[in-house]
Amino acid sequence: MRPEVTAAVLRSSRLAPIVVSAVAGLLVVAALVSARYGLGTVDATTALHVSMLVTLVGACYVLDDPAAASLVAMPVGPLRTTTLRMIVGAVVVGTSWLAQLALAPRLVASSAEWHPLGLVVEPFAILTAVFAAGAWSIGNRPERSVVPVALLVLFAYYAVMLFVPDSFVLVASAADQAWDSSRVRWVVLLVAGLVSDWWLLRRL
Repeated sequence: MRPEVTAAVLRSSRLAPIVVSAVAGLLVVAALVSARYGLGTVDATTALHVSMLVTLVGACYVLDDPAAASLVAMPVGPLRTTTLRMIVGAVVVGTSWLAQLALAPRLVASSAEWHPLGLVVEPFAILTAVFAAGAWSIGNRPERSVVPVALLVLFAYYAVMLFVPDSFVLVASAADQAWDSSRVRWVVLLVAGLVSDWWLLRRL
C-alpha cells in the first residue's frame, strides 16, 4: 500500500475513540497507583480488568468506516483497509496495556504474589474477537456501522469471563490454583481469534 493511500485510510479511520479509551485505561491504573492503596492480588487483578475494559471500548470503533465512499476511487479494497486498521488498533491497545502492566506492580502490597506478565495476552485475545465482529459486519452489512456489533461482542466476552464454570475459569489471580491453566486458555482463545480474523478478512 502506497504511503499516500495509507495516509488516506488512516485519516478516514475513527482513531480518536481508541486513543481516548487507551489513555483513559492507563489513567485508571495511574490513579490507583497514585492513591497508594496497596491492593491485594485479587483486587489488583480486578482493577486491571476494569482498566482493560476501558481500554478496549475504543477498539470497537476503529474498523468503522464513515468515509467509505471517499475510498472507493482509491486502489485499495476493504481487505487492506481493514487489516491496516486492525494493526493500528492493536498497536494503540498494546502500547496502553503494556504501560498499565508496567505500573501494575505498584498497585499491590509488597507481600502479595504478583505476575503481571501473565496478563499480557488477555486484551489481545479479546481484541481479536472484537475485530472479528467488525470484519463480519463489514463483509455482511457494509452499509451499517460496525460499532454496535463490536460493542456487543466486547461486553458479551466480559460476561462470559465472569460467569464461566470453575472448570473453565479465565479471570484468575497469581495466587489462584487456576492461574496457570487460565493462561493456557487465554492463549488458545488468542489463536482462535487470530484464525477467525484471518478467515473473515479473506472473505472481504
